[in-house]
Amino acid sequence: MNKYGQNFLNLLEKENHLIEFNQEREIIFNLEKQKFTIPIVELKRENFDTDLLKNVYNISLEKAGKTMDFNQNLEERNKNIKIIRQFRGVLAETIVHLYLHYICKIPINKIKRYDLERETFEYKPQEYDIKLCSNYQNIACYTIEVRSSNNPYNNIEDYLTKKGIICAYTNNRKATEEIKDISIAIIYKLADHIGSLRGETEEKFFKDFNENKYTIYFPTHCALKESCYNLSVKTNLGQNNTEYITVPFSKISDSKYHIKNVISSLKI
Repeated sequence: MNKYGQNFLNLLEKENHLIEFNQEREIIFNLEKQKFTIPIVELKRENFDTDLLKNVYNISLEKAGKTMDFNQNLEERNKNIKIIRQFRGVLAETIVHLYLHYICKIPINKIKRYDLERETFEYKPQEYDIKLCSNYQNIACYTIEVRSSNNPYNNIEDYLTKKGIICAYTNNRKATEEIKDISIAIIYKLADHIGSLRGETEEKFFKDFNENKYTIYFPTHCALKESCYNLSVKTNLGQNNTEYITVPFSKISDSKYHIKNVISSLKI
C-alpha cells in the first residue's frame, strides 16, 4: 500500500462516514414505448468529507503527471484538464469503493483499489480500478471497472435513455481491453449546462464542484461480464477514433443487476 492508501485508511478510522450516501431514488425512463426503472444515488460536494477530497486530489496530481498528452479522440490536453479529468475518475472509483464498504458491508481489507496499492504511477498492463478479493483460495479476485462520464443532456432520464455503461473501448493507441467482471457508471452533471464539457466550462470544474453546481449520479445497477458480451452495442460516442462497447441501461433494469444483489451472489 502506498502513502495515499495509508492516508485513506487513516481517514476511515478517524471519520464515521467519508461519504454520506443519500437514499436511492427510482428514475423512470422511456424507450421504444416501454418504461424502465433504474435506481440512482445522487451526490454533491456537501456529501464528501474534505480530507477525503484532498486524498483524491493528491492522487489525481500524481496520475496527471503520468497521463498521455492526448485523449481518446487523439486531441492534445493541457495540464489542468488532465488533473480535472483524473480527479473525476479517481473520485468515481472512491465513491464505488466506499459504497461497497458502507452500503454493501464488505470489509475494507477485501476491497483493493489500484491507486492505493500501486508502488508507482507509471503505467503497467496489470492496472485495475477495484478488486474484491475472496477468502476462498481457489477463487480469483473479482474485477470492477468504474467509468465516469459527463451528462450532456437536460436531465438524467435522457442520459439513461440514450447512453449505457461502458465495458471497454479500443482506439489507435489501445488495441484491446479486457472486459471486467463488473462495470459501473458514475455520471457528472453540471447544472444548467447542455453538451460536452470543453474550454472554460471544463477548466472551472473545481470552482463549480465546490459551489455544489455538479450533481454526481450513481446508478446502482451494473453490467456484468456476460452482459457486456450478450447485451452490448458498439458505438463511437461521437469520437471517430474510438470504439466503445456499451450496455444500454434498459438492458439492465432488472433488480438482479443491482450492485447489492450482484455482490450477495459472489463468494467473498
